[in-house]
Amino acid sequence: MISTLRKSVFRSIFFSAAGVLFVIIIALNGLNLIQTAEKADRILDSAAEVMYSPANAYGIGKNRDNRHRGKSELLRSVSADELGFIQLDAEGNMTSITGVSEFWNDESRLTELISYVLSADETRGSWMNWMYRLGENSQGKLLVVLNPSSIYSEAREYMLTSILGFLAACGLFALLANSLAKRITAPVEKSMQAQKRFIADASHELKTPLTVIDANAAVLEKSIGKNKWLGYIQTESQRMSGLVTALLKLSELDEAGNAAEKQQASRFDAVESIMEIALPFESVAFEHGVSLNLELPDMMPVSGYPEDLGQIAKILLDNAIKHAEENSEVQVSLTAPQPLKGKNGGMPITLSVTNRGDTIPPEALQHIFDRFYKADASRKYSGNSYGLGLAIAKGIADQHRWLIQVESQDRQTTFSLTFPAAK
Repeated sequence: MISTLRKSVFRSIFFSAAGVLFVIIIALNGLNLIQTAEKADRILDSAAEVMYSPANAYGIGKNRDNRHRGKSELLRSVSADELGFIQLDAEGNMTSITGVSEFWNDESRLTELISYVLSADETRGSWMNWMYRLGENSQGKLLVVLNPSSIYSEAREYMLTSILGFLAACGLFALLANSLAKRITAPVEKSMQAQKRFIADASHELKTPLTVIDANAAVLEKSIGKNKWLGYIQTESQRMSGLVTALLKLSELDEAGNAAEKQQASRFDAVESIMEIALPFESVAFEHGVSLNLELPDMMPVSGYPEDLGQIAKILLDNAIKHAEENSEVQVSLTAPQPLKGKNGGMPITLSVTNRGDTIPPEALQHIFDRFYKADASRKYSGNSYGLGLAIAKGIADQHRWLIQVESQDRQTTFSLTFPAAK
């Protein structure tokens, strides 16, 4: 639970910080792109104005008019092969081209651009593809062309730097988020550890006096015979012993953590293991007025932990029989995704226990494996229910990375356990 909480806190911190930084970087790159486009437009405007001046008279690159000195300074930021001029006659036929010869060496592309410019309502086109300025005087028309790949190289470098900076910042955010998540969840972890120690210590302390009470009650029964008061003592003592045993099991699961991975798995037949658990429940099912239906294959070899599988199956069967409606059927099945022939290559196996009774509401399903949880509004519990059985089943499944799930609809509830077969 602590690890889940820590991961949730980590994700919240990391994605919040990374999201804010991402928005800032997008905004900065957008602003830089706009500024680059404006710079390109100013270069085009300046080039067109200088080239159309009377002092120049189409003397490209030879202007010496002091009125355009400031404009010429702006043009110096662009190399000679990045800025070009296409001269057209009054009919729109190209008479000469200067500059950007390598970039505009495709005659069909150049003709297409000229045709587009002459037919356009405005004198400026898309700066993402090409940039131009169209003007005319007595000698004809002049198209000023700027190489977009060169003018946007600075914007691309800025964007690349931003991406690398963002990735580096994400790495830093991950370290900070991990540190903050540990610090934020530390008090909760400390409190939970104290709670677990208390449960373990209290369970151990209660087990001894309960054993003494059971022993003395048995001796007293032999001396005075059975009576209802002594029966109450024995019944409640047995209930308390069951509760203490469940608490001790939960405590062992908490202490073990992932220690189950270090245990030696054994090869066994899952069908035989389930049968050994299910057959004694036939009398329990009969007492509750329900029947037990086993749908099991002849053999299903698995590699794992038979005691843990048996304990989960016992909990699910006991739970299903207790909450099944009278004259109904509890169905137990063991299935694999493909027919088994000896080994089945480690494919997952699913143990399903289904009963018919009150439907568990959706809001209760998400808490059904919580400790001491009872969905009283939807299910009837006997006096021997502590709300710990399913929590123990979940703890065992999590130890081995098995998947335990529950579905409930149309008055039918199915608990399923998925675990790997023998490899």
